[in-house]
Amino acid sequence: MLKKFIIASLVATTLVPVTGALAAEGTANAAVPADSVAAKSDSIRIMTSTYEINADGVRLRASASSSGTVLGLLYKGDMVNGGSETKRVDGITWVSVYSYNHGVWGWVASQYLTEIG
Repeated sequence: MLKKFIIASLVATTLVPVTGALAAEGTANAAVPADSVAAKSDSIRIMTSTYEINADGVRLRASASSSGTVLGLLYKGDMVNGGSETKRVDGITWVSVYSYNHGVWGWVASQYLTEIG
């Protein structure tokens, strides 16, 4: 009886990993929803500086313009990175920055940025 138990145990321990491997077979070809795949970008943005926002309610804009779409608001003490690109529009210097709070690149008027690194 002990011999049969040992043989049954050996067979069971051999089959369990095989069935687990077979259960996972074919999942590599599973469909991935199109909206879960990140879009390829051919551009690289270099973050040259770290800035602290020095006022409350600073608008992070989609374009370097006072009329640009507002992507979100930044508050005193918030940190952003960027600075590799600046534009002067209507007498205002705009800095391209990445906001970790909003997860997007945008533009902030330089008067609201204090460079800290």
